[in-house]
Amino acid sequence: MKILDYIFYRTYVAYIKGNDPATFCSICYLSACIWILMLPVAGFLFDMMRDNNGNINIIYWILYTTMVISCVAIRYLRRGKIRELKDYFSYCRADSIIPTWCFFFVLPICIVVGFSVMVCITSPIIGYYNLEGIGYNFLVNHFGN
Repeated sequence: MKILDYIFYRTYVAYIKGNDPATFCSICYLSACIWILMLPVAGFLFDMMRDNNGNINIIYWILYTTMVISCVAIRYLRRGKIRELKDYFSYCRADSIIPTWCFFFVLPICIVVGFSVMVCITSPIIGYYNLEGIGYNFLVNHFGN
């Protein structure tokens, strides 16, 4: 979690310097990174929950997005958390080594990694083992329509 804290801290400092709403923007940025990195897991589970028409229910995506944003917001909106991060990372050696603009490459890297893993691993596993819709069929058979 320290790497996530450090990314949050560095983007927070960058947004403060740019006179932007730093807490909101940093939460959105970190949420987007986590959302995309966890996309292969969510995609795998959602593929297993496809209905008989091959559609993924939009509710799954809404719940997934809400869960990620809520977890990040709860972690960083706690009283004193930002002050704690400032105290912890204010004398970090990486601040002088890694320029701030490098932290804004984290999201594009997450996009490449997340979608690559999803395409290269999730799709072949779902197709090879014929898992598409297996969760939906299980729920319908056990709990009815």
